[in-house]
Amino acid sequence: MAPFAPPRARFVAGWRVGRHLCTDPQAHGHTNVHGTPSETPTQEQQTAEDQAAEAARKTEERRRVRQRNTAWRAATKTRTSHLKTLLARKAPPAGALELIVEAIARGETHPQMSSFGHQTACELIGLIGNGAGAGYRDLLLAEVARASEKRAQVIALAMVLGAAEHGVRDVHTWQSAENRYWASYGIPLAPAT
Repeated sequence: MAPFAPPRARFVAGWRVGRHLCTDPQAHGHTNVHGTPSETPTQEQQTAEDQAAEAARKTEERRRVRQRNTAWRAATKTRTSHLKTLLARKAPPAGALELIVEAIARGETHPQMSSFGHQTACELIGLIGNGAGAGYRDLLLAEVARASEKRAQVIALAMVLGAAEHGVRDVHTWQSAENRYWASYGIPLAPAT
């Protein structure tokens, strides 16, 4: 028996052109459709291209900053509303005392509490101050003097949360977070939405 041999395909030699070419594009006024220059650009052309690219980059950056500033302001309103609702209670929520003690132990509250944190805490619990730092401290002390033990814990929670909230209210907080040490050393940031 003879070994199996596939049938021979018939090969027909010939040229097949799938695209048309222009051998003299300048003479016929054709341009490069791929966007690559046929010649090295002049210094003036390169400078103009660089300036256009820089202008486009700056425009895009301004748009991004406006969007994120708007989102940050909206988030601040939402956080403030939530915190006011939480701090209107007579008794603290579960875990409040632990949060207060941990924040104080880590030193997260002292500078902010003694400066503008008291003002934010007063705002969050509905106390109207006179704009002076000592005035806000006195308002909080007067509120604690007439509060029950549970309500005093809510006021302490307001002071801790007020210190934290004051630190993130500035619309440029998101920008400074992007520019911090870890951001420049390859730790990914949350994607922009």
